[in-house]
Amino acid sequence: MVCVLQLIGGDPDKDIAVLQLECETSKIEELKPISLGQSSNLLVGQKVYAIGNPFGLDHTLTQGIVSGVGRELNTPGHTCFASACLLL
Repeated sequence: MVCVLQLIGGDPDKDIAVLQLECETSKIEELKPISLGQSSNLLVGQKVYAIGNPFGLDHTLTQGIVSGVGRELNTPGHTCFASACLLL
């Protein structure tokens, strides 16, 4: 499937973007949205994937295992993450 993406807008500090997708109508009908998870449903030992721009690193996909929940990880110059800690 070949489609064209255009960046409409975004906020690098929040690691979010709005994209416009242009495809043939038949191709668009094949696309299925993914469900966003809830961090409150995480369990220790679960496999997790994170897509984004953590710590200013571009084009990342991180895979890990939840090693604990309800803990805080303080990182210099970045937001504190309290929902889950990952063992990478």
